[in-house]
Amino acid sequence: MIKAYLKKMVLSTVVMAWSTIYYIECLGYSLKSRRLVQMVYFMMLGLYVINGITDYIETKKEWAKKTDSKDSAKSEKTSSSILVMLKENKAVLLFATLILYVLALDFLGFILTTFICSFIILFIMGECRIPILVGMPIALVVILILIFKMGLNVPLPAGILGV
Repeated sequence: MIKAYLKKMVLSTVVMAWSTIYYIECLGYSLKSRRLVQMVYFMMLGLYVINGITDYIETKKEWAKKTDSKDSAKSEKTSSSILVMLKENKAVLLFATLILYVLALDFLGFILTTFICSFIILFIMGECRIPILVGMPIALVVILILIFKMGLNVPLPAGILGV
């Protein structure tokens, strides 16, 4: 069970380790320059913990299924392999989305890039309801603008919109 859990956590652990190294490197910058990096880092840390907990629960359930029914082990192994493959593809898609987010941030600006990125992430995670796909990214953008631009007075990339 531990081996299966560790396999699931490899990609997210590598990303978290890279993020931690970058965060430590940014600690030498001025407070104003590192606020956005801090926000993103702690959001990623929270998501990493949540991902670790949910992966552990999934692995535990899969392990219990395998030990309970030895007769259908072959079919379960095939279905769990497919689920693992889909989950790995989701992780790659999410990682690619975040890389594109960072690359597009200066050109498109914070508002548009954050909206598009969160929309794509929700879609990758399986959300299909249009009100959720549109409403949650709008709420996220508004909350982040209130926190960082209004509350902390951190300048956010304006991009092509100039906002």
